[in-house]
Amino acid sequence: MTSPSNEVPCAVLLRVGLDTDLGGVWGPITDNRAIDEKREFEFIPFPNWPTTRTIRSKPESELSRFRVELHSYDDLVGLNHSDRKLSEFLPNDYITVKEDKKKKRWLNPGGIVPHNDPNFRYATSGEYWRGTERTDRSGTHGRLPVAWKTFRSGEVRANELWLLFVERLAPFTSQSGFRTMESAQKSLNGIYLIGSMLVSEFVDIATTGWESAIASHLQNPEPIAENFHFRRLKDEPVITIGVPNKTRLWPTAIPLNFVIDGQRGVTETGRSLHVTEKDQVRFKYIYDRDILEEVLSLEP
Repeated sequence: MTSPSNEVPCAVLLRVGLDTDLGGVWGPITDNRAIDEKREFEFIPFPNWPTTRTIRSKPESELSRFRVELHSYDDLVGLNHSDRKLSEFLPNDYITVKEDKKKKRWLNPGGIVPHNDPNFRYATSGEYWRGTERTDRSGTHGRLPVAWKTFRSGEVRANELWLLFVERLAPFTSQSGFRTMESAQKSLNGIYLIGSMLVSEFVDIATTGWESAIASHLQNPEPIAENFHFRRLKDEPVITIGVPNKTRLWPTAIPLNFVIDGQRGVTETGRSLHVTEKDQVRFKYIYDRDILEEVLSLEP
């Protein structure tokens, strides 16, 4: 059995959720404590399609075979705020999405389809191996460590590999228009650890195909079928299936870096993860298991 070494990450930080390019605003902090302390929040996935009436998803007949639907922000309720719809944390007029190097407005935010990934309810996350060729031939992408591909199926769980999710968050008091929310968020925000997943299995759809992947997981097909990437046409991600009781959205977020009135700072946790003041933490590998254990001990 192979084991993680100093050359093989034991965990990876993955940036998820709303972003300036995908949404134009950030996820909500919902309490009144200081920006550099643990904060209550809600996870808001970034937008994928402007409405549920899209021609870019798999046909409805194919989705319905597995009882899969396209949900809007109006359809989904918060994981940390189950009494509120995700749309209640968005601007009430529009959000913005960068397409073809231009910012476009998507109206009626409540009716927009979010890219609900990771899906904590079903312990599933869709990503790509680092260096994967993009389907649009614009280069490569992917954030999962290529070194993890060397682990055989029985070794993944034994080696305790983790995904740690981060999101940029900003204080939220009440719903407003896009311009008002965007302006307020610029002066006070931060990047936070928001959730974790202990990896149980990697399912490389480029190798198995969707049908075979689901067929081989008939006892528990939801982590495959309920992964948002299943809804897309011609998408072949790596599905990371998490250990259910070790995969969750945290009830409070742990700050890594922050902005207060234009002044930037880094927390002690951020420094231990080598996060800098201007670090966007798109993805970052952790090689030191002692540091990983320290971070996991912060889980509320």
